[in-house]
Amino acid sequence: MIDCQTVKGGLAKLEKLVNTYCIKGTSWPIICRVRLPINSDVTQWPSWLAAQSVVPQLFWQQREHKLTVAALGSADTLKDRGLVSQLNARVEQRLACPVIGDGTPKYWGGAGFDQAQTWQDFPGALFFLPSLSLEAQGGQQHLVFQTYLTHAEQWPIKQQALRKLVSCLCWSMQEQASLPRYVHLHDEPNAKRWQQQVRASLAAIKKGQCDKVVLSRRRRLIFNQQVTPWQLLAMWQASQQHLSYPFCLSLRPGEGFVGCSPEQLFSLDNKELTTEALAGSMAKHADPERDIQYSNALFESAKLQQENQWVVKYIQQQLALLVSQQTLGPLSVKTLPYIHHLFQPIKAQLLPSTSVADILTALHPTPAVKGFPANAAEQMISQLETYPRGWYAGVLGFWSRNQAEFCVTIRSAHVHRKANNRCGDKSTQPEQSYHYLVDLFSGAGLVDGSVASQEWQELDQKLSQFMEYMQHAATDNAIAQF
Repeated sequence: MIDCQTVKGGLAKLEKLVNTYCIKGTSWPIICRVRLPINSDVTQWPSWLAAQSVVPQLFWQQREHKLTVAALGSADTLKDRGLVSQLNARVEQRLACPVIGDGTPKYWGGAGFDQAQTWQDFPGALFFLPSLSLEAQGGQQHLVFQTYLTHAEQWPIKQQALRKLVSCLCWSMQEQASLPRYVHLHDEPNAKRWQQQVRASLAAIKKGQCDKVVLSRRRRLIFNQQVTPWQLLAMWQASQQHLSYPFCLSLRPGEGFVGCSPEQLFSLDNKELTTEALAGSMAKHADPERDIQYSNALFESAKLQQENQWVVKYIQQQLALLVSQQTLGPLSVKTLPYIHHLFQPIKAQLLPSTSVADILTALHPTPAVKGFPANAAEQMISQLETYPRGWYAGVLGFWSRNQAEFCVTIRSAHVHRKANNRCGDKSTQPEQSYHYLVDLFSGAGLVDGSVASQEWQELDQKLSQFMEYMQHAATDNAIAQF
């Protein structure tokens, strides 16, 4: 990993850059940034973040590992619980600021599924400019320091914060501990309630109120010992390899939102837009020959084909006024370790006036995670689901002046803790006791002809890899099904 002298050298370089500009500069606000080449083991970056006490912490890796970032601390934070379009506009204003120093700044973050219904520890939407980050792209690695200043008088405060961040860094990393045993498992909804929800959804579909609705399930694992999102990330990374976007966003030490998503919302490179429809799923079979039949069956299922086409139709409609042309790629199968998905890429050329904020607002959330038509599906989800999805089925990624990329945050978990309510004299308890919670999310698209038991199996299938990993740590008599 990087050493103390390299980090201190990077901070000294930034301080010199800013001090010089504060004397001579006339344009405000500004973003100042410096980059130093480094050579480190990217696979150790999550462990490095896990050892730190400073938040926010972010790890995000592009599919096929083209870009990897480990970010720590915030030079500028923008967040909102509802008016995401206004937040997006503020990020674009920041990116339009003059940049003093090396390279192009990226604002990292994203938004929840429904920005008005999120978790207690997560805002509806959040973007931040990392104070310190490690970045790997195009065969090169850099250590990056950044600061955002609205005027010269602000620099002493920001400088002090950066020095404190560096002084708090932990330079020794310990190997990630294995996950402890969970003591309870609770599905919301349970199997009986799921059947009721599916019946209600199918009745609405038959009445013509909507064509498709995507319902989710939250599987809560409860632990008596500490569990961190970085432990889950290590497990997901080891299994998914280059097929997905491994990510972890921590806003409180030891807690966070983590996952390994196979789905891209969009990527943008100089007005060239790439997006995709990833909808219509089927479990893999253990026998390779049978599995080929399962994969081919995706092309033969009218139900699964229709699920995918609703997503394609929605994307094309939403982009119609934002792009000059669209190109639909061939329909294929995206195969993950435990499941097959129908996959269809879409490319487009943005109009000169179209911004990243426009694309985010237009595409998120797609029918792959909500349903179709959007308003009717959203109403069904609000009526039937009893918990906030938070950042599950949200988006996470970055944008800069000429580039952006966001994944859809499925195959994900919220790791947090809850005070353990004990009876008795609190004065006899030396420290607060906690339950540690891992909320695993999965979803299934319901259309005319869906069968509740089969969709329940699909929910299980999407979590099967994680649950198999966990199984060695749990005993049958320690599991309480509610």
